[in-house]
Amino acid sequence: MNRSALPLLSTLAMLLLLAGCAILDNNDADTPPERAVVLLREGQRIALLGYDATLTFVEKTEDSRCAANVVCIWEGRVKILMEVARSGQESVSFELVGFVDDDGNDSSSEPGLVHEALGLRFTLVHVDPYPIDGVEQTDPVTATIRVKAL
Repeated sequence: MNRSALPLLSTLAMLLLLAGCAILDNNDADTPPERAVVLLREGQRIALLGYDATLTFVEKTEDSRCAANVVCIWEGRVKILMEVARSGQESVSFELVGFVDDDGNDSSSEPGLVHEALGLRFTLVHVDPYPIDGVEQTDPVTATIRVKAL
């Protein structure tokens, strides 16, 4: 292996490890951050430290987004099923719906992009991988979610 590639591979490995953790933390657990952004893999549950909550990306339930290399009449949408739980409260399942393009731009005013539950607001920012016509996606599905205390 080329020695000049080792620092790049080490950095990439560290970023992948950090992305897999996706745990929010702040220095004072009694004071939750006003807002944060988390990255979750499909099926992953994370602790939202400071919010005394867990968030689970249960599954992607629909992906009809217009493929990156196709011209479409309708932009399509992506739906993901989430679950949030807080200590002493029943967990809440909800769907986030987005019309998010391959650059992460949302052009929709449709309901579902934002959901409020258990004193938190969840906003769908991005879902990867973005569909490409004729290409079977093998990468794990990930969702970027903005979390905000109400």
